[in-house]
Amino acid sequence: LAVAAVKLGIGLGLGVLCVLAFRLDHDETLALLVMAACPTAVTSVVLVGQIGGDRGLAASCVGVTTALSVFSLGGALAIAHLWQA
Repeated sequence: LAVAAVKLGIGLGLGVLCVLAFRLDHDETLALLVMAACPTAVTSVVLVGQIGGDRGLAASCVGVTTALSVFSLGGALAIAHLWQA
């Protein structure tokens, strides 16, 4: 759960910092924030398996970030909407 919070929470926060630093327009802001709020890709489980890592942990990270992405994507869209105003 902590990994998911770091990935989604800090990722979204870093996205906001990039928006501020690079003065992105609304479309660029929306694209960046949505990408930052997206869950971990399922392909990471395959990659972890190929390099001999903990597939169970990777699968858990995918599951948790996918479940929590409902909130992070909602937050990203809300931030992008407020940015437009």
